[in-house]
Amino acid sequence: MSLDLAYPVTLTPDETDGGFVVTFQDVPEAITQGDDLDGALVQASDALEEAIAGRVRRGDSIPEPSEAGAGQLIIPIPAFNAKVALCPVPPRPGVPRE
Repeated sequence: MSLDLAYPVTLTPDETDGGFVVTFQDVPEAITQGDDLDGALVQASDALEEAIAGRVRRGDSIPEPSEAGAGQLIIPIPAFNAKVALCPVPPRPGVPRE
């Protein structure tokens, strides 16, 4: 896996409340919304960063970013967080090594 962690984002117009619902196919727990396109992209970046940080804290795997589909934008995570995500997680006290 490279240090270039950037994930395709899906922005779905919210027909009821306006704005956009934001999802990531590779990181399904990263779901958010924004009142307009700019706000949705800011929220997308924050949701993705938090979801990756949560995976790191739990020792979960970090998925490879898939290729962007038609109409999808790419959201990168900051390089520092990408490096942290790719470093081996030391075992937690009391948890045996696998």
